[in-house]
Amino acid sequence: MGKVNNNNNGRRYSSEIGMGTRKEKTAEAVFGSMKNVNVQPTVFLTASGNTAPRFDMNRTFYLPEDTPIDAFVLRLVAVDDEGDVLTYSISGSDAHYFNLDSRSGNVTLKQRVNYEDTTIMFLDAQVTDGKSVPVEMGITIIVEDRNNNKPIFQNEPYFTDVPENTAIGSSIYTVLAVDMDSGNSGRVSYSIEEVNPNDAENHDLFYIHYNGTVFLNGSLSYNNKSTFYRIKIFARDNGGLLHGQFIYQNNTAYLSVTVVDVADLDPVFLGAPYSGSVPENCPLGTSVVKVQAIDQDKNVNDIIDYSIISE
Repeated sequence: MGKVNNNNNGRRYSSEIGMGTRKEKTAEAVFGSMKNVNVQPTVFLTASGNTAPRFDMNRTFYLPEDTPIDAFVLRLVAVDDEGDVLTYSISGSDAHYFNLDSRSGNVTLKQRVNYEDTTIMFLDAQVTDGKSVPVEMGITIIVEDRNNNKPIFQNEPYFTDVPENTAIGSSIYTVLAVDMDSGNSGRVSYSIEEVNPNDAENHDLFYIHYNGTVFLNGSLSYNNKSTFYRIKIFARDNGGLLHGQFIYQNNTAYLSVTVVDVADLDPVFLGAPYSGSVPENCPLGTSVVKVQAIDQDKNVNDIIDYSIISE
């Protein structure tokens, strides 16, 4: 739409305004004939800011304790909208266990880990595009146990004295083996591998309970059987993974059993039967016969008393 106006000075001007959307304005000043034209252009400024990178990855990872040095552990992954080159870093009290490729984000194992010492580890991961403030994210690494420990017998060596009249089924000693692994890998079972003197009867003379208690399974005799036994005890865990294979760890210990003699045998007369004679007129106190008895218990020095029992 155009419009022409006249004023008292005989000046004429024209203006054009675009309707609906904003359009560029044009002003024309006319003084009889055109003397001067000024055009001021509109300037549009566009501001463009850098976007910081962001992590795009899990926060929790699992690390078996038998992982070898230099093995791959995890990869730091971040994205940047502008496609800038990213640089990674790690820090924290557990960072010394790992090596990091700052460009690829690959984290490898630098130092062996031990589940019995450390079950969980923490890392602070950082990423930067060189333009923005570094972005941080916490990472949790859970150390997984492996069957890398064997049962260890406690308080060795094992010795015990057992009276020869100990009842069958009595407990005579308890051993203990400790496995530092967790779960089934740390549960220990026991068995008797050998008994010396090594013969069939002695092998069954003892048995061992699941808790390490050794029981007497037969009779002892200081005089008629062995006075000493050496029991070989085998301890084994319930198995577990190690370097990708299911294995069992075991150990052995020895229990020395000394049989103690007790007064369980009657004295025996030597040279029996006895007979004697005396004159009818012998005085009182005259010796008629001398008897002698010995104790069958070899290591018991009991005093033998004699008496006459009339029949």
